[in-house]
Amino acid sequence: MNLIKWLFGEKAPQATARAIPSSQAQALLRLLNDFFETNGGLAGVVRRFEQSGYQSKVRSWVSIGANQPINSVEVLQLLGLPNLSEMAEKSGIPTDALRHGLAELLPVAIDRATPAGRL
Repeated sequence: MNLIKWLFGEKAPQATARAIPSSQAQALLRLLNDFFETNGGLAGVVRRFEQSGYQSKVRSWVSIGANQPINSVEVLQLLGLPNLSEMAEKSGIPTDALRHGLAELLPVAIDRATPAGRL
């Protein structure tokens, strides 16, 4: 199952980050999908955030209510420059734009995947 299509439906290209030009939107969504798949799905990504010190933020995305934002610096800290550089090269999205795009989309993706406030 394509997680991103499931989360965003047929409007996936329009649901992408403002930091990414529409020409690169699909690449960002594929990267986000790959990130979920290679990190143990939704539960694995949530666990990775919690273990990396972002427990309150990721729990706000899972729970019902407002999502705490994550910024591009925190995305860099969470994923590390080597991983982000690899993702940027793979997608053709500049590293800075990728960081901003992921900062915008990760909370939305996790929030939409947990509409009842549970994993």
